[in-house]
Amino acid sequence: MGTHPRDDRPLAVSPVDVAARAIAQLAVSPASEGRAYHLVGEETVTAQHLFDLLGTSHRPTRTVTEHAWQRAVALRALDQENEALDPLAPRGLGRLVLGTSRVEAQAWQPWLLQGGHDPKPSAASLLSSLDFASAHHAAFADLLGTPQGSR
Repeated sequence: MGTHPRDDRPLAVSPVDVAARAIAQLAVSPASEGRAYHLVGEETVTAQHLFDLLGTSHRPTRTVTEHAWQRAVALRALDQENEALDPLAPRGLGRLVLGTSRVEAQAWQPWLLQGGHDPKPSAASLLSSLDFASAHHAAFADLLGTPQGSR
């Protein structure tokens, strides 16, 4: 798409590979019995921060108004019938209420420290996720401008 809407609301996230590894290892740990884990970083990030990280990794996008972004998504979805885009999905952005800037994520801190894992998104983890999606789903390859299976 080449653009993204300005969005400074806090997001509680972590890279998918870190969360998946935690699930696989914590699920079989006797110490995890009866515990609940919030598999996110304690500090939230914003979508704008994630787009800034991508920009530092040579995948820049331009910040536009929410209205301009909604229009671009809807038009591309209609013109190209790309299943990764739902022209109605961006309509609800302004109505979503997200949490605060800190999240209770203490339970998995020992696992993170022991394995040397960082729950904060990085440019590398974002690129890895985009490359995976592009390599395995034609709709994402089209959006990202990369041939499917090329990464």
